[in-house]
Amino acid sequence: MSRPPDVRNDNVVDALILAGAGGQIERTFVGQDLPRLGEAGVREASVRALLKFSEFDRQPVVAGHLGGELMLTCQRC
Repeated sequence: MSRPPDVRNDNVVDALILAGAGGQIERTFVGQDLPRLGEAGVREASVRALLKFSEFDRQPVVAGHLGGELMLTCQRC
């Protein structure tokens, strides 16, 4: 059986490769990218993620920062 072709997916990262290269990923997401926030009552969202990859004892390590702004619907309204 042949292997399926590789498909580019920006939502999947290879931590081993990024850790070996000392890479980092920075992404910004809006409300449409995060549907579960909408289920929780978020009307508008802008979320920024910064992930830095490295190695410790030959294992991949990820350190990150997550920040953003959310506009929530009042639960009493």
